[in-house]
Amino acid sequence: MTARLGKLLRLLVSDKSGEVIAAASAINRALKAEGLDIHHLAEAVERAALAPRKASSPAPDNTLYGWQVVRRFCLEHRGLLRGRELEFLDDLADWRRDLTTKQ
Repeated sequence: MTARLGKLLRLLVSDKSGEVIAAASAINRALKAEGLDIHHLAEAVERAALAPRKASSPAPDNTLYGWQVVRRFCLEHRGLLRGRELEFLDDLADWRRDLTTKQ
């Protein structure tokens, strides 16, 4: 449900009021289906904002490619990413070479 809520929350910034209303309604429905409401969502956001940040990882292993360090960082902050971005990071799990410019 978390991924779905993330997608719906991002729709709230649309410049089309109908999409914003539809997204807000969909958020309420998704929460209700889980026995929750907007107050639970607000509390979760507040808890996350107040939670202490994880200490950064120790210096990266010299055997890692630079992009692997970036991938690790992105995965540690996966809540900020979208589905396709996460899929790309998952696809890189076993990659052992440098990335292309496009990648």
